[in-house]
Amino acid sequence: MLVCIATGAKAQVDPQLAAEYFKEAQVLCERDNGRLWGVSICGPMVMFDMPTKTIATSKPEPDGARPQLLGLVNAPVQWGGETWASYIWSDVAAKSPRDRKELLLHELFHGVQPRLKLGAAAGAPEHLDSKEGRYWLRLEWKALEKALRKSGKQRKKAVCDALAFRKAWRLLFPANAEDERGQEITEGLAAYTATVLAADAEQDAVMGALDLLVSTGKIADEASFVRTFAYFSGPAYGLLLDAGSPDWRKQIKNTDDLETS
Repeated sequence: MLVCIATGAKAQVDPQLAAEYFKEAQVLCERDNGRLWGVSICGPMVMFDMPTKTIATSKPEPDGARPQLLGLVNAPVQWGGETWASYIWSDVAAKSPRDRKELLLHELFHGVQPRLKLGAAAGAPEHLDSKEGRYWLRLEWKALEKALRKSGKQRKKAVCDALAFRKAWRLLFPANAEDERGQEITEGLAAYTATVLAADAEQDAVMGALDLLVSTGKIADEASFVRTFAYFSGPAYGLLLDAGSPDWRKQIKNTDDLETS
């Protein structure tokens, strides 16, 4: 893969590493070959370091000005008439191999969400920082963790528990339902896709989703989940849907609740 590098005196973007990361993502999305969603998520990628203004691109830079958000967000950007997956270099370089692959795939999927009509506008479900909201959220995550570890009737019971906990907080905070739905369609599906495509086998994807849920127990006392809860619930619900209703991805709409698809 062609990698184009612009460097400065204190360049932090490593050309060799950037080339490896671009290739890593390309191999994974080509391995999928559009099977998961019916479209390929492959696309151009750019990594940028804001302090040094150094850049790496997976193909030659388009003519004209660079997008202003380069180096500020991990997100899709429009550049030269194309959608590019844009990454903060320091974020990419600091991650473990699995987390790095998932980040790269996560943003590539965001790039195709408009085509799939699976991008939903969403505000911040602030209630998830309240005592009651976090209580029910953590109960749901515990139930999802159990569901992923079990099978048969035990899995069904755990899934029913998770849905009951979600229903309980929806009754307490009905005004936030649309924000939750939008977050899970937009970010939850991206997190699910990244977890699945980065894994070499189904069990590896399940372990990835479990690791995410387990990690919430370590950060729950300090972290806010207002903007991130779907990163943890999305992979779990997606994998459980894969096991119980394999055609769900063909049917889901951006107005649906992920957990009941």
